[in-house]
Amino acid sequence: KTVIFLRQRGANPNAQDADGYTPLHIAARDGNFSSASALLKCEASLHIRGKTRKTAIHSASDCGNRQVLKVCLQEPEANTVLKTFYDSKDNKKVLTTCLHLAAANGHIDCIKLLLQFGFNVNKQSVVGTALHDAATCGKLQAVQLLVENGIDVFKTNDMNETALDRVN
Repeated sequence: KTVIFLRQRGANPNAQDADGYTPLHIAARDGNFSSASALLKCEASLHIRGKTRKTAIHSASDCGNRQVLKVCLQEPEANTVLKTFYDSKDNKKVLTTCLHLAAANGHIDCIKLLLQFGFNVNKQSVVGTALHDAATCGKLQAVQLLVENGIDVFKTNDMNETALDRVN
């Protein structure tokens, strides 16, 4: 109700703070489902990136906030956001994806949700696939889930390492 009240009085749902975060980023990070839902109804954008280059979808994935992630993924623009990366400012290096973030933190429910929404399990970044991140961070359940969903265990990263090489 507060979000809608403020929006009716001219508040900008896409206003960014000093770190470039919008109210939707903060709701995604904090797992505030009701605020995220209201902000999306008030035309908050999923495309805006903070200084860390994350979108709200990346923030929800990183923090394991499945409910917020789901409401974001149900938005029509989510498909284009999923095809983008949490990248360097010069857009030359793909640092990570929302699946990589969820896997590195062992957020099983978020991994499942991203895969249900069609995220490419074998999407590559400079450090490798989400399997590389899950294995490096010791997230066994995430490793198992990714393998069960067809991730290529032989895929190498930019340093020619497999996920197994990263944990040895």
